[in-house]
Amino acid sequence: MAKSPRVVNVTRGLHWKFRRAEKAVFECACEWVEYGVSVRDLTLAESISKRNLQAANREPLAYAEIPGLVFTGATDYGLIRDAHRFAAEASWPPQDAVNSTLARLETLCSQPS
Repeated sequence: MAKSPRVVNVTRGLHWKFRRAEKAVFECACEWVEYGVSVRDLTLAESISKRNLQAANREPLAYAEIPGLVFTGATDYGLIRDAHRFAAEASWPPQDAVNSTLARLETLCSQPS
């Protein structure tokens, strides 16, 4: 069916442009009664269920969170410092290897030639 220049919202009795009706359907505020001709407003429960279905159908993000793991931001700066220290200890190369390399470089640079 061809797109009508105006779409009727049967719930409110208004005439919308087709693009506005498409946007309302995409935002889960309305649904098509007859595509391109008329739409109707969704109830709150219908809108929520359509939004949930729409979110479930979308592809997940490339770096999604690990299921079951919830990040809660630290508000204490001591906890933030501990988190950074733990991250540094877990990083590669190990921090003691970096420290020993730095110590060797310092001794080599401090020796007179």
